[in-house]
Amino acid sequence: MYCAPFVINLMIPKKHNRQPIRLKGYDYSNKGRYFITVVTKDRLQLFGKIESGKMMLNAFGEIARKEWLKTIEMRTNISLGEYIIMPDHIHLVFHIEEKIGQPDFSQDELERISGAVQGTHKIKLHSVSTVIRGYKAAVTNQIKQFIYSFDNRNIDALIPEPDHQILGSIDLSKSIWVRGYHDIIIPNDRAYDNISKYVKDNPRKWDKK
Repeated sequence: MYCAPFVINLMIPKKHNRQPIRLKGYDYSNKGRYFITVVTKDRLQLFGKIESGKMMLNAFGEIARKEWLKTIEMRTNISLGEYIIMPDHIHLVFHIEEKIGQPDFSQDELERISGAVQGTHKIKLHSVSTVIRGYKAAVTNQIKQFIYSFDNRNIDALIPEPDHQILGSIDLSKSIWVRGYHDIIIPNDRAYDNISKYVKDNPRKWDKK
């Protein structure tokens, strides 16, 4: 059954929840369409600003955009849907077009993949988690390299003055993201269209929050 208000209300939680939010028992390497939201640590507005209902990317936002587009170059079973980079979060729709077989795991490894035992969980290869963790790590690393690459003599040309304070808020020893991400498994075409529209309309609704 399709319920648009329910989908919209799940888009981006006001408070990040560190508890597991994956659908229990679901194989996230399955062929399907997925809607993901990733949020910056402390909700820092790292990626730019909204002007007249449009997202204006800064240098960090361009890094986030380019790294997402690289996903289909690195993963042959993935295609991309709508996405939007917002000042402090990113909405991503993508499709797993083909399920890729997993390596043979021991029973202990299988239990860790499923989260059945305590400790560091193994990440299932070719899954939603693999895609998003790889993306978040790539953006974090590229932004850190960008910061390390300039000094005070050329900072104004690379980062607009209003964004200077953001640089001092970034902990270069950690990820720029909150832990985890929020996901929705898109069940049908109607939900897909609804979510795609929500993603495209996100900048226009920013000032109405």
